[in-house]
Amino acid sequence: MNRITKHRYDFFLLLLNLTILTYPVNAQVFNWCDDGYLIGGAVCQNIDNSGIDIEVSELVEEYCSVLYGHSIVVTGIDDFGFGGVQHTYKFLFSETIDLSFYVYDVNYGTNWNDQLVFSEFPVVFYQSGVMVSGNTISPALGSSSANGVIGVKFENIDSLIITHGSGTSANPGHIYITELVIGEETANLNEMNARSHMLLLTDYGLKIMGLSSPISNLRITSSDGREVNFTNRMENNELQVHFNTLSSGIYYLQFELKNGQLVREKFYSK
Repeated sequence: MNRITKHRYDFFLLLLNLTILTYPVNAQVFNWCDDGYLIGGAVCQNIDNSGIDIEVSELVEEYCSVLYGHSIVVTGIDDFGFGGVQHTYKFLFSETIDLSFYVYDVNYGTNWNDQLVFSEFPVVFYQSGVMVSGNTISPALGSSSANGVIGVKFENIDSLIITHGSGTSANPGHIYITELVIGEETANLNEMNARSHMLLLTDYGLKIMGLSSPISNLRITSSDGREVNFTNRMENNELQVHFNTLSSGIYYLQFELKNGQLVREKFYSK
């Protein structure tokens, strides 16, 4: 698929992500613009009443948004160019901390490369659609219509630089950075309890990725309550949902997880 303004298409993918994040009780959370981040860079003090200050600088064409109730910042040139551009996003903390967050939309295509290099070596607690080699995160080949995701934790740091872009050929696109989970004793990774299901639009319908068990009671309805006919099959922890065509509009997908949790999400057909 071409990049139909990667911005617009990947934002639909982001809206369809079903990641559920829970944090340990001793964590402090930096919610970007909700916690005082200003476009162009800012020093934000006493994050989540922790006494910890954070300075963020050199984000590019950034804006704040929300992913399922979680604050994110979107950053990157996203110009389809071939100048070998690299961005360096800088984070400075007032004391030594542990730091955890996710980066979404780490993709590769003819006109963009969202390779990431961290100045510190991360502990990776979640990855999908990316390859990890030390402190370098590379988008999987052919990920132009996917939503590459990496979840990372850094221990005992007082600064971090994220280099975005490979520096050769295609410039970087944009990435989504979730809220920053901060604290001297932030979490062991089991406590993070990151459970991720990803819902992607495909040429034939939908794909629900990252399922650890079959789901039940799957329904798709239009905004006016009409049922959508579909077929589906489960394969390698992915559920493929096939339907013929959908009229433009808003649709709702609902299913039940094995533990009884009911998931209901919205997606758009253009």
